[in-house]
Order: sequence, then C-alpha cells, then structure tokens
Amino acid sequence: METKHTPGPWKSNYRKGTGFDHGYIIERTNGQSIAAINRDSWQTSGEYEANARLIAAAPDALALARAVAGHFKDTDAPLGQMARDFIAKATGA
Repeated sequence: METKHTPGPWKSNYRKGTGFDHGYIIERTNGQSIAAINRDSWQTSGEYEANARLIAAAPDALALARAVAGHFKDTDAPLGQMARDFIAKATGA
C-alpha cells in the first residue's frame, strides 16, 4: 500500500502566541509541521487538547488497523471489517 500522508510518528505541541501562532501544532519528531489547530469557542480545553492528541496518533492508528486487517484477512470477523473500514476512511479508498 502506498502511503500518501506524511510519515509518522507525529506529536502534538501547544504553542502560545497570537493568531495562527497560538494553538496546537501537529508535527513530526524532526519538527516538521503537519497541521495547526486552533480552539473554537464551542470546544472545552479538554476537547481541544484531546483532538490534538487524536490527530497526532493517526499514523499509529493506521498502522494498527493495517496489522489487524492483515491478521483477519481470510475471515469475516467483525474486528477485521472494522479495521478495513478504518483504513478506507483514513486513506480515502
């Protein structure tokens, strides 16, 4: 499978500043920025932080789903289907 996203691992870092310099930055471990998210007024600080962590975990989640799908490739086990559905959603397939 071809990887079309920036390779992981990713991490989230909070950067205090103003405007676009303020908020969570999702970046590779080498410091290369992947995305920036700013808090909307409807989000609690807990939701905002949790969303940043969830985005940062995406490459690991995709790798896990691929491993699970591979393990269940010859079965119709619900866990295998969940993994295949996740892969399709994450990759746009």
